[in-house]
Amino acid sequence: MFHVPTVMIIGAGAGVDLDMPTGDTLCYEIANRVNIFFDQGEKIRGNDETLDAMRRLARVKNSDVNRLAAAGRQIAKGIYYSGSIDSYLHTHNDNDNIKLCGKLGIIQTIVEFEKNSKLFVDTAKHPLRFRDEDGVRDSWLRQFMLLLQDGIIARGNIKDVFKNLIIINFNYDRCIEQFLYRMVQDLFLIGDDSAAELMTKLKLYHPYGTVAALPWQRQTDSLEFGGSPHGENTFEELIDNIRTFNEEVSEGDELRVLREVFSVSKRFIFLGFHFHKQNLELITPRAMKGEIEVFATALNRSASDVEEIKAGMTRVFGREVTYSRHQYYEMKMNCRDLFTNFGTRFASAP
Repeated sequence: MFHVPTVMIIGAGAGVDLDMPTGDTLCYEIANRVNIFFDQGEKIRGNDETLDAMRRLARVKNSDVNRLAAAGRQIAKGIYYSGSIDSYLHTHNDNDNIKLCGKLGIIQTIVEFEKNSKLFVDTAKHPLRFRDEDGVRDSWLRQFMLLLQDGIIARGNIKDVFKNLIIINFNYDRCIEQFLYRMVQDLFLIGDDSAAELMTKLKLYHPYGTVAALPWQRQTDSLEFGGSPHGENTFEELIDNIRTFNEEVSEGDELRVLREVFSVSKRFIFLGFHFHKQNLELITPRAMKGEIEVFATALNRSASDVEEIKAGMTRVFGREVTYSRHQYYEMKMNCRDLFTNFGTRFASAP
């Protein structure tokens, strides 16, 4: 378990070795889905499933399918010039059709990637196994689990497995939840209900929302990892689970919690995070003092980029904090490498 109050901030790069999309890939896939184009009444471009969902979405949101399709074409033309789908939707925060169409594209694309990821579990087959067990074991998630289980006794202090840990996940997928729910069962020899109860002790926040809760989280809009919506729980019914930057800012309570947990933590681990300005603004606390440690992947970033990132982080943490000798922005390490090289430090007390 973690012995120091630690915040892990997760970005798109953390999903690469699990076969989840980077920000650029997500933009490309969304563009292909929502680029609905007709010629003489016949669809010649775009995704059939997305078009069907647009038609239902138009009825649910009292919109017009033609306007949604036009918004989809606008997204397909402009999204490549934005840093991410979040940035693009932030740019068009006053355009409801673009936001609806973009959120629909996000949900459908993320669910499809979940289904093809290493973490997918076919619940119709037994025993339940990840699609690619070896691939999952070779990812940073195994290194992460090694830290969590250190010092934990299954029939003793299992409730402390997530102690001192807060996760802020800027991704829309449920990879971390999917992995941990399965792994605590296998590692600690507990059943579904006990695992679900244990997972409630994990403080995990999705600032931009997520496609849906997982079934074991027992919420009304649940959806299996990589599953297909059915019955009344259709893609368009999940739209409101996704939030834009402006919608998150107006959410108040959760945003306040994020900033409060940031302000009392002492160790910060950024994984696959791109350090977009708007994302940093969401988590910037009002006041912060004391000594902190910062570890971050900055794979393939230039030295000059890293210096700018450090300057930006000074604005996030404020000028009243002091840095211990541990402040690393690693330009040659992916997420797994970061845990391999600093895992002992992550698990240690000050």
